[in-house]
Amino acid sequence: MKISNLLKYISDLHPQNTPARLALYNFLRHFLFMKDDLTPQLINRFFNHALEYPHWQSNKAQLSREIQSLLENFVKAKKINFDFAQIIYPQNCQIIELQNFQDVMDVTMAFAHSMTSDEDKYKVIPDFGRKVVLVILHPDQSLTVMTFDKKFILRKGILEPLRIDLKLEYNSELNLKENVVHSIEVAPYLLGQFQITEGKVKGALLRGYVFQKFFELNDAPLEEQPKIFVAIKRIEQFFIERNSDPYYRNIVTMLEKLPKEIIKSDRGSEVSFIKRIETAEIAFSEIFIGDKIIGHLIQEARYALQQKGIFTTDFKDQGLKWQKDNFQNLKKPPQQFA
Repeated sequence: MKISNLLKYISDLHPQNTPARLALYNFLRHFLFMKDDLTPQLINRFFNHALEYPHWQSNKAQLSREIQSLLENFVKAKKINFDFAQIIYPQNCQIIELQNFQDVMDVTMAFAHSMTSDEDKYKVIPDFGRKVVLVILHPDQSLTVMTFDKKFILRKGILEPLRIDLKLEYNSELNLKENVVHSIEVAPYLLGQFQITEGKVKGALLRGYVFQKFFELNDAPLEEQPKIFVAIKRIEQFFIERNSDPYYRNIVTMLEKLPKEIIKSDRGSEVSFIKRIETAEIAFSEIFIGDKIIGHLIQEARYALQQKGIFTTDFKDQGLKWQKDNFQNLKKPPQQFA
């Protein structure tokens, strides 16, 4: 039985009538593939993502009852076999949000050890004390990059990350693999899933506890998809050297040229210059966090604007100490992994 069969069944029941039904419908429709087989593991995946939201943590029993009843009626109507024993319903789940970030690191390290082979190498990296990035280097030099927050769940007596499917897959040249499903949390309560085919990204962003489609990623290069591009580039800073990153080099080159262009320009070019500075500031605050070179070049560009009598919001120093103390120790290319 395929996911498409369950979707058709839910659609006929008017999924918008209940939040639980609508959440499952949207998740299956936008986050999975219609041709895939319907399995207990896919239902568990839905529950794991649902339990990320405070709404469903407070309404675990309701979510469990509604989805269990829906699935039982579907299986009965279609006269198929389905292993309900493998489904872990939310009402039977214990979610633990760890407060001590070192505990988050330790539990993630244990999880990484359990899921990797002897040939794999991995690094568990803290992301500003809010999340953890797990980078796994495989023998063929490809990478699996996973992200976790502070929420964990007990599975067969073992504490593991609640969501274990938020991951990006890279080839040995550190490019995102094509024709592979990539999943990422773009922002709190905003999920993205996509595939890349011939350089074009196709997928969707889902928002909120009913997994409403927020944005469609429709056949454009990654660089033209800002809603996920920034989130992906930010994660890449933990395993790609900045000087080898074309986007970083382009930002630096643009900023290096900008002061002379500003000084030589005629009136009327201000908007273009300000937009380029704002692009660099986004890169500085959200991707290359606290980068001294970009920070210094932004200051020079803003000073050039002031010399021309153009005054904008003063540039704010962000994160430079963090860069000096921590970032260089984390940013290592795969070949340097322990």
